[in-house]
Amino acid sequence: MAGTNRSFWVVAVLVLVVAGLAAGYGLRARYESNRGVGMPSSLFAVRTGSDQAGADIFIGDGTAAEYFDRVLRLLQEEFVDPIDDEAPLARGALRSLFQWLRDPGTRYYNPDEWSAYLNVYEGKFSGIGADVTVLRGGTEERIYLPLTVVSVADGGPAAEAGLKAGDIIEGIDGRWVASWYLLDEWDDANLRLGRGEITAEELEQIRSGIQDRVERMSPLSDALEALVRESAGEVLLRINRDGEQSEIAVERRPHSVEPVEETAEGIRIRSFGSGAAQRLRAALEGKDEVTLDLRGNPGGSLETVERCLSLLIPAGEYARVQREPGEKPAPLRLEEGTDRRLRIKVMVDRGTAREAELFVAALRDRGGAEIVGGRTFGLGLKVERFALSDGGGYTITSGRFYDLEGRSLFEDRAEPDAEGEPQ
Repeated sequence: MAGTNRSFWVVAVLVLVVAGLAAGYGLRARYESNRGVGMPSSLFAVRTGSDQAGADIFIGDGTAAEYFDRVLRLLQEEFVDPIDDEAPLARGALRSLFQWLRDPGTRYYNPDEWSAYLNVYEGKFSGIGADVTVLRGGTEERIYLPLTVVSVADGGPAAEAGLKAGDIIEGIDGRWVASWYLLDEWDDANLRLGRGEITAEELEQIRSGIQDRVERMSPLSDALEALVRESAGEVLLRINRDGEQSEIAVERRPHSVEPVEETAEGIRIRSFGSGAAQRLRAALEGKDEVTLDLRGNPGGSLETVERCLSLLIPAGEYARVQREPGEKPAPLRLEEGTDRRLRIKVMVDRGTAREAELFVAALRDRGGAEIVGGRTFGLGLKVERFALSDGGGYTITSGRFYDLEGRSLFEDRAEPDAEGEPQ
């Protein structure tokens, strides 16, 4: 009986996870097909039990806004304890709403996370000193959401510990990061049992392993928060690097770098935050030939990218952006530029991501720049940033970038670096 109860509990948890996934993809499908965001009637409820007569709470189709408003009112009316502060409910709803879209550029941040997110582009890191995001892999039927290192700050704790761009974080302090759905694994095991590929004893071992991971599961939101936490202390990461697993201990501590500075190799542009254009202008003074080092640059403000580009290439179209599925990419243009012809070399690697990839492509296409190093990350997304009055914020992917040749700067699953592979 104990084994049966444990199995039921595991399956119950997994069904809730998959049900949430289905709801999120329903919203995404409606958005992408321009049908508007409505809620399926199956998610509207009526009261059950002996007092059901005349107790129609809400039923029928409606908009998402109406749906959430009714659920909130239901909680206020029916929950056993008074709800004095609705802010945690709002934050939880926002986090789940954004998370279920499964998009690397769309995410909700609580006040502490938002501050840490913005500081990265100003060269100020908390936690492990790395930019980490949730990517999307697998198939529509079987989604895989690896927690992936995008870039690592020069000289920071993550760099000192040996963490690299592209590393997948599978565990934190002995807890499994919930990056895929265990129900898929359970279904696969049952199919293999039916085909005679495994025994009933082996199926029980798989079930036990799933149970263990559920009990030691860390939701993606908690995992991300643990990596940017300001409190000092060591964190033990279980890393998957090109299929090889290892454990890396990283000491969390504040760490700062200069977003733009001159080095022995050229001009190091670590991010596109406030002041980057002014610093780049000063560094370019009197130069006819320049090497720009964008290795490990996680991106930043699109406006700052354009101000920096205006110092290096002529005005006019420099890239394209697709804002709707199936739409022809529209031109991105610089209103101001330079007629000065610089000889430009750009250094990139797997940590060159987001708006930094747009910057590199524009220098190649409009400035004739030579690009050296490995492949960039493949996160060329147009991201809008929205601040909330409580100190939090959220980001929304509003488009995908393309270069002037029509090549996408975004890949759902970026391949690992090939040493010496050209851009």
